[in-house]
Parts: sequence; C-alpha cells; structure tokens
Amino acid sequence: MKAVKLHALPSATTEIPLQPASYDIWDKKYRLKAKTGEILDQDIEGTYARIAKALAEVETTAEKREEWYGQFLWALQNGAIPAGRVTSNAGALEHKPKTSTINCTVSGTVPDSMDGILKSVHEAGLTLKAGCVAPGTLVVTERGLVTAEQAVAERHAQMLCYDRDGGRFEMRAVLRHLTTHVPRAENIEIVSNGASLKTSIKHPVLVYRHGEMIYVRADDVHSDDALVHHRFAWSAEPARALEAWFTGAHLGDGSAYPKAMAYKPSRQAWAMRARAYGQRLVFKIRAAEREVVERYAAFFQSFCGAQARVVATATANGTPVWDYTVASFEATKAAGLIDHQIGAKSATLRTPAWIKANPEKYFLPFLAGLIDTDGTVNKETGSAILAMQSRRFAEELKGLLALFGVHGAITIRAPRAHLYKDHVIRDQGGAMLKISDSGFLAKVAEHMADSGKRGRILECATQPGQYDSYALPQALQEALELAFAGLGHKERQTLGFYHGYHRARTISRVWLDRWEARFPHLGALIALARSLRPVQSVRRDLDLPETFYDFTVEKHNNYLAGNDGLMVIHNCGIGYEFSTLRPKGAFVSGAGAYTSGPLSFMDIFNAMCFTVSSAGGRRGAQMGTFDIAHPDAADFIRAKREDGRLRQFNLSCLITDEFMQAVKKDQPWELVFPTNRHEYEDPDTKIVWRHWPATSGYITNDIGQVACKIYKTIPARRLWDLIMASTYDYAEPGFILIDKINEMNNNWWCENIRATNPCVTADTRLHTQYGLVPIGELYAASVPLSVTVDHRALGQERGAGVRPAVPAFMTAREADVYRVETADGYEIKATAWHDFYTQRGKIKLGDLRPGDELLVQSGKGQFGTQGSAELGVLIGMIAGDGHFTNRGNGEQAAIVNFWGEDRLLAPVVAGYINAMIAGTAMSARAYQVEPVAIPDRNQVFLRSVLLARFLEHYGFTAATKYKVPEVIWRGTEACVKGYLRGLFQTDGTVNVSSNSESCSIRLASSHPELLKDVQMLLANFGVFCRIRKRREAGERWLPDGKGGSKLYACQADYELIVDGESRERFMEEVGFLGEAKNNRYREWVKDRMLRKTQSFMTRVTTITHVGKEAVYDTTQADHNTVIFNGLVTGQCGEQPLPPYGSCLLGSVNLTRFVEEPFTERARFDWERYREVVAIFTRMLDNVVEINGLPLEKQRHEITSKRRHGMGFLGLGSTMTMLGMKYGDPASLAFTEQVSREMAETGWETGIELAEEKGPAPILIENFTVSAEMLAKRPEMRRDGYKVGDPVPGKVLLAKYSRYMQQFPAELTDRIAEVGCRFTHHTSIAPTGTISLSLANNASNGIEPSFAHKYSRNVLREGKKSKEKVDVFSFELLAYRTLVNQKADPDATDDECRLPDYFVSADAVTPTQHVDVQAAAQKWIDSSISKTANVPTDYPYEDFKNIYMYAFDKGLKGCTTFRFNPSAFQGVLVKDKDLEDTLYRFQLASGETVEVKGNEEIEYDGELHSAANLYDALKEGYYGKF
Repeated sequence: MKAVKLHALPSATTEIPLQPASYDIWDKKYRLKAKTGEILDQDIEGTYARIAKALAEVETTAEKREEWYGQFLWALQNGAIPAGRVTSNAGALEHKPKTSTINCTVSGTVPDSMDGILKSVHEAGLTLKAGCVAPGTLVVTERGLVTAEQAVAERHAQMLCYDRDGGRFEMRAVLRHLTTHVPRAENIEIVSNGASLKTSIKHPVLVYRHGEMIYVRADDVHSDDALVHHRFAWSAEPARALEAWFTGAHLGDGSAYPKAMAYKPSRQAWAMRARAYGQRLVFKIRAAEREVVERYAAFFQSFCGAQARVVATATANGTPVWDYTVASFEATKAAGLIDHQIGAKSATLRTPAWIKANPEKYFLPFLAGLIDTDGTVNKETGSAILAMQSRRFAEELKGLLALFGVHGAITIRAPRAHLYKDHVIRDQGGAMLKISDSGFLAKVAEHMADSGKRGRILECATQPGQYDSYALPQALQEALELAFAGLGHKERQTLGFYHGYHRARTISRVWLDRWEARFPHLGALIALARSLRPVQSVRRDLDLPETFYDFTVEKHNNYLAGNDGLMVIHNCGIGYEFSTLRPKGAFVSGAGAYTSGPLSFMDIFNAMCFTVSSAGGRRGAQMGTFDIAHPDAADFIRAKREDGRLRQFNLSCLITDEFMQAVKKDQPWELVFPTNRHEYEDPDTKIVWRHWPATSGYITNDIGQVACKIYKTIPARRLWDLIMASTYDYAEPGFILIDKINEMNNNWWCENIRATNPCVTADTRLHTQYGLVPIGELYAASVPLSVTVDHRALGQERGAGVRPAVPAFMTAREADVYRVETADGYEIKATAWHDFYTQRGKIKLGDLRPGDELLVQSGKGQFGTQGSAELGVLIGMIAGDGHFTNRGNGEQAAIVNFWGEDRLLAPVVAGYINAMIAGTAMSARAYQVEPVAIPDRNQVFLRSVLLARFLEHYGFTAATKYKVPEVIWRGTEACVKGYLRGLFQTDGTVNVSSNSESCSIRLASSHPELLKDVQMLLANFGVFCRIRKRREAGERWLPDGKGGSKLYACQADYELIVDGESRERFMEEVGFLGEAKNNRYREWVKDRMLRKTQSFMTRVTTITHVGKEAVYDTTQADHNTVIFNGLVTGQCGEQPLPPYGSCLLGSVNLTRFVEEPFTERARFDWERYREVVAIFTRMLDNVVEINGLPLEKQRHEITSKRRHGMGFLGLGSTMTMLGMKYGDPASLAFTEQVSREMAETGWETGIELAEEKGPAPILIENFTVSAEMLAKRPEMRRDGYKVGDPVPGKVLLAKYSRYMQQFPAELTDRIAEVGCRFTHHTSIAPTGTISLSLANNASNGIEPSFAHKYSRNVLREGKKSKEKVDVFSFELLAYRTLVNQKADPDATDDECRLPDYFVSADAVTPTQHVDVQAAAQKWIDSSISKTANVPTDYPYEDFKNIYMYAFDKGLKGCTTFRFNPSAFQGVLVKDKDLEDTLYRFQLASGETVEVKGNEEIEYDGELHSAANLYDALKEGYYGKF
C-alpha cells in the first residue's frame, strides 16, 4: 500500500473542547480500565493509541507494525471512529472479554404438495414445542462423541444427522445451540435395543410406523414403533491403531508408576536435568503370551525409540511369563494416551477420553488390547469375556459396544478366595463383560496380538448376532414375498421362509445376513432394516436435572443422540415463504378438488402457533413473505385487516421492479403461479416465464425460470393502492424492494435475499398502557403500544412519561440470554447486545460488569384496565395472611384472616366479598359471608367457597398464592393500589428505629419471588425498594395453635425495604388499609424535615448465562428507551445481512474536515478526507483478523468475503457548518460527493491491500457460469461467456456487479485482474452513542441533529446525586466557540438568533429525508439506517408518493412511521380523536349501543374505555393477556 501524506489538524475544529456529557460517555463506556478500577486510557489520546496499537499488531513485520501504528493513530485523531465494539475492546483482551455483533436471517419454503404442506405443519408444530435432550446425552460432532451440554457450551460446528430421503447418515452444520428448561413431569426415556434416549415429552422422534418414517412426539412413541439407529462401522483408523491397542493392553495388564532416583553429589548436573524434564515414569507389563508383550515393546520402540528388551521370567507360583519394562522421559509422554491413570487403577479404570471421543476410529484396536491382556475366549462359542474390578468401566465399555450395534452382557462377581498351588488367591470381585457377537469379534481379532485367542474367536464362532432384533420394513417384506416363488425347497428352509420370518414384525441379524447374501439386489432395503430397532420400553417422570439441550441442524433438521446407542430425533426452528403454495381455486388432480390457497394454510399455522404459545411451548410466531405476483397477493395484503387474523405473523411483500414499472405506467399486472405439465401442454393455458423461489418439480427453462400460468390480470395500481392503504392504516405488510436489494448486491452471483426480518425474553414485563405485560404476549397480540419511559434516558430530570411505540416484534428465535441481578433484587433476562442505562452511560449487557449501577424507574408509569380496588385488596390480603382450605368434594374455600387491630377491617372486606360473589352460586340461595370471631386468639376470619371459585377465574388459587396474578399486573391503578395495600396491611410494617431517627416500610415473606414481583409493581409508582435476606432457613419455636409452641422447620425469611424519599411516595400513593399503621408513620414524620433523596439506581452483582431463548423488542421513532421489569433499558437495532453474515462497522466524523466554518469561505478538506478513508479502510480490514465471532460459519463468512461497513456521521452538523440546509440541492450534492469519495478511495485501497495481502478468498474462487447468471447479466454473453465456463469471483464483482459498474473502468479493470481485499466497503449505521461521545455530539449518521440544545443528567464519581449539564449539538457548540458565544436556538432577538441553516429533525420533510438517503445510497454498497417520520394527519396521497419517490430514487427499501389512532385503539392519542369516533357494540339481545371512544363501559365486571374494549373484542385478545 502506498504511503500517504499526513497533515496537521486544522485549528478550527480542535479548538472546540469536548463537552462534559461527551466526556462522561467516553469515560464510562469506551475508556479502558482494569478490573480493579485503575484507569488505563489516561485520556482520549490514550484510547486512540490503544486502538491503533491493537490493529497495527495484525501487520506481519515489526517495521509495518510501527509504520501503521503511527498512521492509524493519525487517522483516529482526524475523525476515523471504529464502531463501539472495536473502540471498547480492541487491545483490551487482558482486562475484559472479547465481543462481537452478529446479525443473520434464515428463510425457507413450503413444498407445494399435500405431503409437503402436512409435513411442514406437522414438523413445525412439533418443532415449536419445547424439546431437547437431557444432560449427559451423547451426540456426534466434528470433535467426536461428546455430551450435548459440551456441544452447546463449546458451540460445535457440525453434527451427525440422518438424510431421510437418501437413507444415509452424514455430518451437517449446526445452525443453533440451545439450552432449555424441561420440568420433571415432562421428561421421558425411550429405550430401544438397549439404547436410551432421555428427552422431553414434546420432542419429535423419528419412528418407523405402518410402513413409513414419521416424526411423532416422544410421548406418542409406543411399543409397536421402531426407532432409527446409527451403527458405527466395524473398522479402525490404521494410523493410530497401535496406540489404541497399547492403551487397551496397558489398562488390562500394564502398570505405570513414578521412578524415584537419588543422584550422587557428583551427578548434580543429571539431577538438574531430571528436575527440568519433570516426572519420569516406569511402564511395565507382564503376560503369559509373548506376542502381547512384544507388541507392547514394539509400541514403545516406535513411540520413543526405546531399546528395552522383552525378558522371560516366572511368577512366585512358578508360572512362566514375559516381562517388559521401560523408563525414560520420552516414554513418560505415553501417559497422555492412558489419561494419566498412574499407580493403582483397577477399581477406577476408565476409557481414555481420546478413545471415547472417536470410537469409530480407535475402539476396535483398544478393545483388542483389553482382550489380549485381560480377556478370555470361550473354546466352545468363541465369545470374549473381560473381567474387571470396576463395574463403571464395564458399563462404559458396554455403552461403547452399543454404538457399534453390539450387545454386551454384564455379570457382577462377588468377592471370593480360592487355592492355587497351595496359595490363597483373593478376588476382590467386580464385573464380567461378555461379548458374544462373533461377527464383530472377528473384526476385533484383526487387531489382536494373541494368536491363540484370535484363533479361538475365528474357529469357535457361532451364528453372529442371533440375539439382535430389528424391525422388518414393509417394503422388504413385500420384496421377499415376491422372491419366495422363485426359490427351491431347500433354500426356503435355509432362508427361514417356511418359518415365516420374512413376514415377522421383528427379525434377528442371522436372517438379514442370509437374505443379503442371497438377494444382493435387496441391499438398500436390508440396510434400512439394519437401522430400525424396536422400542423396548418408555418411562416417564425421571429424576433428572431440568436443564436440557437442543440444536438446529441444517437441511435435515435432525441429529443423532442417545446413551448406549444413537437414535434420530428432530431439532428446532423452521421459517417459511408462502408464495410457493398454489393459489386459492387451483385444481389438485390427486384430490379431485380445489385448493383453499396459502392463506388458509397460514391460518392453520397461525392457530397452531397460538396453541403452542398457550400451552407453554416455545413461541410460534414467524415472518411470512409473499411474492407480489402470486394470485392471492391481494388476500395476503388484506389479511391483517380482518379482526385477529394472522397475529402470529409479521408480513412483508416482495416488491419487484417489474411491478413498480407497471404501477408507474398504469399497466395490467399478471398474477401467476407455476403450472403443471397438463396445463403447460394445453394450448388454451396462458404461460409466462418467471423466476420463482422454488424450482423443484416445476417446468424450467435454460435460465432457471419457471413456467407459470396466468391466473388473472388486474391493474397494477389497484394492487399498489391496496398495499399503500394497508401500510398507511395498519403498518403492514412490509415493503421490500427485493429486486433492488439483489441487483445492487456485490455478491450477486452467490447470494440471493428473499426476505428481511423486523431483546429481551418473552417473560420480561414491558411497562405499557395495558399494564406490566410480558413482551412475548404483547407480540402474540400484535397491538400498538404506548410505553413508559424514564425521563433520564431522554436527557431530562427524574420522572416518567409515555411515548408511542410499534407493536412488539421478535428479534431472534434463539439467542444467548443472560440474567442480570442486582444487589437490591431487581433482575432481567436479555441478550448481550441489549442496552442498559448506567452510571457509565448507555452500554450493552455484554459490556456490563458487577458494580455497574442500572437506572430504576423514577416516576409513576401507566396502568391497565382490569380489576378493581376491592378485588386488589382481597387478593393482597389472602396473599399476605390468608389461605385456601379443602372443603371436600374437590372444593376449596378462600380464607381471609384478621388479627388484633386489623379485625376492624373484617366487615368492610366482607362487604367486598358479598358484592363479588352475588349471583355466582349454582343454586337460587343467596349466599352471604359473615366474619367469624375467635376471641381467645384475637382473630376474625372470613371463609367462602364461592370466593375461591371467583378468584380462580383470575388464576389466583392455592397453587399460585405467592405469584402476582395477571389481573393485578394489568390492573387499573386502583386495583394495583388495593393489592399492595392489602398485602402490606397483612405482612407489612412501619419500622421505626430505637432512637426514632429512621423509619422504613417493610414487607416480610419467605417467598423472594413474590417480593420481586411486588418490587416491579412499586417501581411503576416511582417507588425504589430493596430486597434483603433477613434470616437463614432453619428450625424455630413458633405458636402451635393450641396455646403452646413447637419447633418448626422454617424457610429463609426475606424483606422488602422502602425508605428515603420512596417511603414518602409510597405513603402518598399506596399506604396501608388500616389507620393504625398509617398513624404510626404520621406520628414519626410529624414535624420532621425530610431531606434524604435517592439515586434510583441499583448495583449489578451477577451476570449469568442462562441459555438460549426467543427474544423480543419494540421500537420508537427516535429515542429507543423503555422500562422492562422496572429497569430503564434501551432497544435493539438491526442490519440486514445474508445468513451468517457479519459486517465490521466504523464511521468517519465529517465535522473534522470543515475549514473556516460558518463563513463565506467555509469548505471541506477533500484531500485529508480521502487520506483518512484510505488508512481507515486498512484499519477495518485488520479488524477481520480479530473478529472474535463465536460460530465457525460466521467466521467463514467474514473471512471469505471480508465485508466492511465504513460509513460517516455528522452529516447534518457538517451541512450546517458549511452553511447548507438539510435537504436543499447543495446539501444533496455534498452528500453524494462524500459517499462517492469514500467509495472510490476505499476500493482503490482494497486493490492495494489485495496486492499486498491477497484478495478476499471468494474473489479468487472459480464459479461455473449458469444460464441463470447469463439471464441476470446479459452482457456476460456478449463478452463471450457460455454456460459451463469457469469465471473467478473477482471478475463477477468487477465487471458484472451493478454497483461496481458505475465506477471508472481503470478501477474495475484492476479488480478484475488482482481482486480486492473485500466484497463490500460501505454501510451507514446508527451512531448515536459514538456521535454523542467521541464526536462531541455531532449529528447521528446521515440524520439531521435531533435538537441543538437540551439538558442531560450526569453522575460524577464520588457524588450521590446527579449534576445537570447542558448538552449542545456540535454545530451549536462550534458556532458559539467560533462566532457568537450568545447564540441560542430559542432566541428571537437578532443578537442571539442562529442563522436559518441551523435545522433540526422536526423541521425536515419526509421528501427531504428520502432525498438525502438517495444521494448517499448511490455509492453505499450495503444498507443505510434511516427513518422518515410522518404525523398522524399526514395526507394519504402524499404518503403513497413517499414510497414511489423512494423507488424512483433507487432506494432498496423505505421505512416510515405513522401513528393511526383510528386503527390502533391502544395507542395514546388526542382525546378529541377518540371523542369524535363512535364505537358500536351489539348486545346478546341484538340491541346496538353506540359509545364515544373516550367514554367508559362496564363489561365483565370491569371498567374499560370504549376504544380499548372495542379493539380487544375485535382483535380477539380480550382476556388473553
């Protein structure tokens, strides 16, 4: 790479100091500190130096490392800013773990056949159930035979699976690794041929049933089924056969022990040498068979060149034997082969790990060594018997034998003694393992040294495997039946036909071997039979750990698992594209009927997903994409207009250029679907050729197009209007300009994107207008949201507010999830990339560490619409000091207790109960509850069976007493307050210190989970509290209910503590039911000056990986902040990439290149900008080498394509400094030039890097020209290419990438010749935190500045309260520094007013947003993150024009955000909007009631706003969350 000239920094930008808010974020998020807190980056220059050094270390020589360290440092000082992960972690491995940001998408298709559809529904339904295998279950990966938990923890890349269509076993890539929870009641064990599979009852297992292979739930497996088994081949790897034999022989009769050596003073040099080498071992073997000892010696001769000899000797009893002994430092290394089993080992023998990991390579010679030394061979049957002291070792060997389909029988030997030549021989007992399979033993014998035993195995062999049992496939039965007629009498006898073995359900291996020899043409069917083993038993409710494991394996969606054998089970995770299914009304000849279309299948799938969710399985929602040319496209577009339909789906239309042109020209649009052969040959069928997602089974032409029948033709604009109307009103379907995405993709010849997808776990509670609701249920309901936000996350004072947000969406079906727990009891489960607000700024969970402090909600939030104050009080009092008692006949009674002064509340609460149970009895009798007094116990209680039934309706029973019921989580403010008052009245106290100096409100419980729930409820009132363990579990003296006391075993006690200013807020908002406790507090607080404030922050104590789960989120138009579980968090972003794709991001700060800003001479330093881009390109490329991605396929993706994502930030700020208005013509020209200069410089640098270091591997790979490639790029044919020609990737990129074709020929010619270091160079991503910190609050990405002045609260180290600081946009800060210190965005006087070109986000029109994006997109080869916000009253015609305008401008997609209160009743809107909307309700009597949207209706015992009730009933989610 050529050297570049380094310029000094211009003074104008360096004179502007870093503002305090920016400094704080750098200090807390990017500044490297040791684990002890010691500061390692002394200043920002120190951070730059660390990054430069880490990336320069990748260079290959010391000279280059020194040279590029200096250049990298200069580029960082001049505006190059790597993405946050690089800035935070480069060079920091010694002090914190390495991390990576990963995004990937997966989509699939549904075969257009009845079998394909039913198979997809069946498999998807099984897949979506919670399934997995138990810990200790063995699987086969690229690292050999390992446990499932090891494969998950170490992220193994490949796994042995079964190709059902081909009937073969093969290794396939593992796409996902999962950890799940299976309750004891849901585990199951299936035993087949002695092999055991422990899984969950819901997990799909592949069985052979009634002549076909099908997946069934594990609890649907029965004794007539057979499971598909895998059997290792009876062979071994020759290269290490001797090592494996030695290992077995040594464990059988060898010994190893340390050699003690005392050196004379004159040989100290030898002593020092010995100490340097370490321990020296003596290896020894003694055996009666000389061949065995000689092979043992031969091993050491080949292993370490040992010259020791075999010696003849005799035992103390006179028995002749052979000895061999070797002792050397080199020989000691053989200890690794025996897993360092040194010294006495008989009782603790184990199979070495390297043998167990790869038994298919090493087990046979290992077993041969064991039989040679520690085995006997029966002279009559040829069976081998191994005697050993360790029963565990015998079980281990039996399990390994089972992997080869061989049965081993274990007999336990009792200790005994016997005389031998007048000597007492004592046997400690143990186990005997018998192997009778003569066919298998014959293969083992090939590796044995003892010729006598080997001979007996071969000479005395009986029938092999006569005890083995296999299922006889129906097809094999039929084939044998046909062969019967052609056989003679003797053959029928020999082959078992007269005994009817060919018709049996199960068969032994004897007959399979005979049939295979006689009927070689039936080899495939017999091979199938050898893999089918009958089910022996099924057991439930095993005593197993509840953490289970699972995988997703590519293509076959199954894997082999088990103990003492391997069986085929299904895995998890399927996605679909539905436009591959034939349209509604198409004739199905096989059924003699007409189809109902893909939408009905989606309805079934949707219902199944909802059922899975309701039954407690994994979430079932999917992304559904649909081709705009499908005959049912209109139904797909309208689907979500129907009440409650397809709420388990996120829908997107795949929009083609052809369709958009038809819309523009008002042309007809043909709706088509692949035709069958009969229709194709019918001259009346109108046929067109189209590219289709699936080609299998269809009629195709040379260029890969599919013959399609034209079903109907409609005006393209009618379909366009339908899409726009749905998007305008309902925000779906999504709008993906799929042709533009694929056309402009640099890797056009090897990547094809069909869809893009929209992070916390499903049970995480989001604070919304519906109350505190699990986000997984909000996702299922697909309702628009108003979310509670903490003002501090918006840079304001403490408190809470409400902001609109989009419906919850799934961000990943499986992702690694971590539990964050704090010292005060708050906790949350989220992904490593989820943002949290801390004292160090906004940082991701992956960067959190113990000691960080998280923001807790600091103001009152929103409440739901369910319940009432009276209901809340009742549930709270029963949860606190009530209970349920059995009244016979399966009936429960609810009991509310009142003690001491609380007895005065009994009549009031009785009134609540009587009002609730009125009319609920099954008889005409009017039931009333009356207080029952027990004077000697100072107690009153209320008891009611009807109340128990009533509360059961709300899910509140004896089993759920210590869980906050959903009616409270979603309750009105009065309902939640009632619950808290009832609970605190019974189990709470006003705790005043002995000196009356302090006071706290406390709630005691032995159920910490209840206290954590209450903590979340209190957070929603802006009340901060702490949970502490008050007392450990143990025995205590307690009243026995009979006037005495008794020692009881008690659980640990916990208490929730509210003090400080939260105590005041609690008493104002909640308080107690009874006046006694309220008065106690009033007495204490009287005449006191309350000054104690709280930070509303909680300290992180632990961060624990808990496995993989589906994760969800929501988002807002600008500031993405919400409250989950009472904690203030951010939300996730996304960038579309191919499967396993990763993009390394970085941005150039454009403000650093403005000279003489805010003057007529203001200009941009293009030369320095190009120099920074060139150096930054090399920096990003070096990041590839230290990417730290966890999966092999991800690492392969990034290293083979080396995809860069360089962008820029501060565009809006820079425009202002140059005197331009965001969106005006000058700003658009500037935007395009910035993008183009970055692109051209980057690609030139990429060529130089390719010449120096080599191009991206994919660019030097040869690809075969296909007809489809020639159709996509007709110019290839003109250049002389034809089908079958080889062409390197660098030529396909340089000459035929649509994006590259806009560059000068001299650049693309060089790429075609030498390649490039990467396949993509540019991508503009959100840069909010980087912009605010290291860029001194320059504008985010290509957006305008959000605002020019606002305030932000900053925590200073050593202070307990926050300090309010002003935050300025970079351009305002620069203007004040360089032009006018008095300048103010809010000023009206000329002296302080800002120039007109100071524009913020709220003044930019949607068209201007699109213009700026389009100006940049031309030269950006990946994606641009940008959102055009439109107001609720934005005209529909103008809204349509935005999308068409985006298409005309060459964008790959268009994102808009518009609130629509008339469609989404749940969103907070102006009361006037709801008042102007009438809602009609039809009663059971047929009468219709009209109510304004803002009026309240009493329905089902609760009050609702008319708008919310109407929406809940219409959408079908009423009462479901």
